[in-house]
Amino acid sequence: MVDWQELKETIIEHWQQRALRQLINANPRLIIAAAIGTVFVLLMVLLNLYVGNNTTGTLEESEKIWLYDLNTDKLFMADKDTVIPAVTPSGPLPNGEPAGVKAYVLSYIPDPNESERFIGFLEKPDPNADDAKPDSVTLSRSQWARGKLIKDRKDNCWVPGDSPEGLAIIREAFKVNENGERPFYCEPR
Repeated sequence: MVDWQELKETIIEHWQQRALRQLINANPRLIIAAAIGTVFVLLMVLLNLYVGNNTTGTLEESEKIWLYDLNTDKLFMADKDTVIPAVTPSGPLPNGEPAGVKAYVLSYIPDPNESERFIGFLEKPDPNADDAKPDSVTLSRSQWARGKLIKDRKDNCWVPGDSPEGLAIIREAFKVNENGERPFYCEPR
């Protein structure tokens, strides 16, 4: 059985005899420099996490969005002010509604080529939702999804974005890959 008190005393005695402790005691400026360096590294990591997820390398919002033509199953770009559902060259859906819906194009790779991107999910406004938008700049996933219908590209059924089914589609789109990375939105260029 391990005598914890004896082990603790041995560790304390060993630490007190080490040259590192003597070096620290003799050079308090070394500790201050190490603390400043640690804070600097921490700030650089936080800055990289904040800015590093931006695919364009700038903090500017793109002037374009991805649209998906439900008739042709093709992706295309449009101005960010485009009203969704949008008119497409392929014409309207059989029910008369415009065929262009917003697509969330994602990738695990910064600056991906076409084969490295994938469509996470599709979105269009929910015609039955009220138009009240939350005031907060930082929204939870369910707050962001309120008033939107979403679907997986392979599904035929649109579901409310803030429903359990809708939130499951969003979670699935942003799931971690085998390398532990989350995908990020690819802005159209």
